[in-house]
Amino acid sequence: MFGFGYMEIGILVLILILIFGTRRAGRILRQGFDTYRRLDKTRQDLKKSFSFTNLFRRDDK
Repeated sequence: MFGFGYMEIGILVLILILIFGTRRAGRILRQGFDTYRRLDKTRQDLKKSFSFTNLFRRDDK
């Protein structure tokens, strides 16, 4: 995820918990992962729509 390893992510989570507390840090992490998932899905959809086969496909009807 964003080029971070497990150790870096763990340290960031611990810092988040120390700063905001467990309840608020959980909410922040959940929102962050939901946003990451939506961005990844959007990236995949855009990649599919601009693929070579879709760009040069002929729709003869």
